[in-house]
Amino acid sequence: MTKDEKQLMDALREFAREVGPLQIFLGKVNSVNETDYTIDVTLNDSTHLPDARLRAVVNDNMPMVMTPVVGSYVLLGKIGETAEWVVLAFDQVDKVIWNANQITINGGDNAGLVKVKELTTKLNNLENKVNAMIEIFNTHVHGGVTTGAGTSAVTPTIITPELTVTQQSEIEDVKIKH
Repeated sequence: MTKDEKQLMDALREFAREVGPLQIFLGKVNSVNETDYTIDVTLNDSTHLPDARLRAVVNDNMPMVMTPVVGSYVLLGKIGETAEWVVLAFDQVDKVIWNANQITINGGDNAGLVKVKELTTKLNNLENKVNAMIEIFNTHVHGGVTTGAGTSAVTPTIITPELTVTQQSEIEDVKIKH
């Protein structure tokens, strides 16, 4: 064992002495408080914990908080000699709440996320304008042609079909929200 490894082992032993025995319990989620990032949970021994933490550290700078499904199970750890508890693992995650100014996924090469409502409105406006232009083109008549063999009739080459208006559900992945 190297000197560094021995120092690390000694530090871990000292930490374990200070913290005391690790206490991990299984509990069932009764409710979730997304404002305070806590859950109401009942341990398997029927102990009721009204405010177990969803975050290890209490501060507003946590970039991400996961919330469990009500009725699912979580593993909880007791924080030292305090009466505080923290969720360590989830059976089922209901949602992930992001509290960051910027989130980068997969390297960020695809730019920002689309604002689906605004995109749907813009697409619908464009589709309606194109459809109006198709209608004008398809029904246009050159009236009053008096030279040559011209006739006054509807344009022989029509454009079909008209564009179908985009539905938000066609372009939205409801599993990811921002």
